[in-house]
Amino acid sequence: MSSPSVDCVYIAGQNVDQAEAIRQAVSLRGFDRVKCYSLADLLEQAPALMSEIPPDLVILDPQGHYNQAFSVMSQLERGVPVIFLAESFDEEVFLNCFDAGARDFLVKPVPTVYLIARALTALEGRRAQAQLTQRNQALIELGAIGADSNVFTSEYMVRALKRQTALANETGAPLSLLSAQFFAKGALSCSPASWREARDRRVAADLLACCRGGDIVGEYLEDGYLIALPDTGPEGAKTVARRMRQRFEGCEISLGEERIATDVWVAGALYAGCRHYEELINRALDAVRDQRYPETLNAATLNAV
Repeated sequence: MSSPSVDCVYIAGQNVDQAEAIRQAVSLRGFDRVKCYSLADLLEQAPALMSEIPPDLVILDPQGHYNQAFSVMSQLERGVPVIFLAESFDEEVFLNCFDAGARDFLVKPVPTVYLIARALTALEGRRAQAQLTQRNQALIELGAIGADSNVFTSEYMVRALKRQTALANETGAPLSLLSAQFFAKGALSCSPASWREARDRRVAADLLACCRGGDIVGEYLEDGYLIALPDTGPEGAKTVARRMRQRFEGCEISLGEERIATDVWVAGALYAGCRHYEELINRALDAVRDQRYPETLNAATLNAV
């Protein structure tokens, strides 16, 4: 694997000479490792390259041969930044690029300085992602993040919630807590442990996508997940809960060859009148288990629909 300290850039055009011309244009910055390919060669060699020397950035100039470029992009590791050079703006091509993973769609002619700037920005983001991955691995080893879910573990989540309730007591700021639980429809043919592992791999990233930057998402025992929403009152909590229910409508969880239809139940509690964080957790869990979903949010329960 390439080191975060090394910038590995792949450039591909319809032929190697075209890719080399782009390399000469961006070489003013002096990237560590730059490889030039034709689109056909890169497509053929992509599987081996991805395992041996994965790129930190790919620049594609297909000169209108967009389907070939899309095929190259489909071979890339998820998260590799792509700068796509197009002959003109076409909405369908743009959307296909975005779906394939390109986040930089530039219409030629592109000033050299601007191309260098976009390359540096992409590499900076790639380095930040690599550092985040390293830190997450350390947190997994320390037991703060779940290996399958990639969100906080139950133990850490309880500590975080304890801090948030203490802060709410000190400042008077609102604090809401959501509980999200996933239940298979019908009997399971697998063990409960296998079900939980599959559930964690499938749903945790989507839960994070439903939340805001300051929200805290974590596992909670074997029941599911807790989401702490600092500085958030009833309406904000309802909005997040509603997003979760909409996102997981018709949810299916894959376990081997089996696709398990799944229900998600979301409810919660507002930190008001609670003696401590454990009572807040119990209120949120009770609201889910009872499936009461009242029309209004009070100190005990949160409407999640």
